[in-house]
Amino acid sequence: MIDWPREFLGLTAEDHEVRGTVDVERFRRYGFQLWRGFLNSDEVETLLAIEEAATPRPFHPVARDLDIDAELAALTPGIREKLAMGFNDLLGPGMGLTGARFLRKEPGEGGAVSIHQDLGYHIGHFEQLSVFCSLNGADASNGALTVVAGSHHLGY
Repeated sequence: MIDWPREFLGLTAEDHEVRGTVDVERFRRYGFQLWRGFLNSDEVETLLAIEEAATPRPFHPVARDLDIDAELAALTPGIREKLAMGFNDLLGPGMGLTGARFLRKEPGEGGAVSIHQDLGYHIGHFEQLSVFCSLNGADASNGALTVVAGSHHLGY
């Protein structure tokens, strides 16, 4: 059993709010940051339309896939600029985008996803990260998201 440090327990979302750029020290310590309103309503609508046209992923209840060129094209210059500005202090100016994945879960749709580590998608090295942007409301009716603060320190 893992003896989880008390500092990782009882944290609120407000403890991890981003205001324009990622707090590098907090991100490295806790493994995530919360950036409310990262996408504006026009960007959300654009991505929802692209997601509608994507191919449903076999054996996955809600994932849809595009080919890599379409994935990267879906990330508009405005979104790319916000990513670059927000994560520059963390990843440096040489960062790059490797893909996008679209998920939409309506209330009652899909099912529980077992606890997992997105880092598994990035096997090779730890100098990568995932950005999760909910394109529709994320709450108890459609699964929401639980992040285990500091779990990235456990390795694979």
